[in-house]
Amino acid sequence: QILTARSNISVSFEYADEDGNSGNLYYFWYLDDDDPSTSAAYLTGYLSTDGTILLDEDWVGQNLLVSTSFVDDAGNAEFSNYYDLGEMVYEHIPLLGWFTRGLKNRLKA
Repeated sequence: QILTARSNISVSFEYADEDGNSGNLYYFWYLDDDDPSTSAAYLTGYLSTDGTILLDEDWVGQNLLVSTSFVDDAGNAEFSNYYDLGEMVYEHIPLLGWFTRGLKNRLKA
């Protein structure tokens, strides 16, 4: 599927916390322009609890990242790292996924 401006995309995550979580999972959205001298920019006003975001035409050419957070049943705030949505999609395309995972493993070595 080709992502276009003004289309919705959705993500979901499965997670476990030993203290439990009966509340919401919050999704925080960021843009990254691949410039190593800058960090990902938080998209103000795009916090969601359903994992859905409407793509904006101003974001063309940038990487869309998402992180998650929740407060567990013991009252602890829990946070995830960034997830690169493009990377997650590419790894599930048969031949391209094999290539992407191989390249990542070589870069880790």
